[in-house]
Amino acid sequence: MDFEEFLDRHLDGLARYARLLAGSREDAEDLLADTLTAVYRRWATVSHLDFPLAYVRTALRHCATRQRRGWSARNVLPRSPDDLPERAQADAADVVVLAHALDQALQRLRSRERAAVIMRYYLDLTYKQISDDLRVGEATARSVVARALKKLRQQLPDTWGEELQWTTKTR
Repeated sequence: MDFEEFLDRHLDGLARYARLLAGSREDAEDLLADTLTAVYRRWATVSHLDFPLAYVRTALRHCATRQRRGWSARNVLPRSPDDLPERAQADAADVVVLAHALDQALQRLRSRERAAVIMRYYLDLTYKQISDDLRVGEATARSVVARALKKLRQQLPDTWGEELQWTTKTR
């Protein structure tokens, strides 16, 4: 498969993954462009791998980690749930506030934890696929997801507990 075919098949999913890793659309566009540029240079090698998509996801995660190291020195994130906005009336604003709070909580996770949660609950990958992407055992992938979910639950206000009923599905 050539690089254009690969992008035709996977660009939308990679863009969503980059958005969740980066925290904003603009940063995600930069992240995806930087990563795909690097992958394109190595495409002759990457295209012959058994799972080129896993390679590109890993490259995205590593690039996001490098970018975050510089980003964290320039930006300050809320450090506790008390810094998050109060719960609004039950309307469409709740969705926006929840999405923002969840996005901020995801950004406070370690990159490996963030990637595992995104792969599990947003990309709907199995633990086996996650373990392949992260290059760890399946049990380790499960524990990384579980620890990340525990951190997310601790960071988000209790009043949103009903809306954040994540379970550790076994697939």
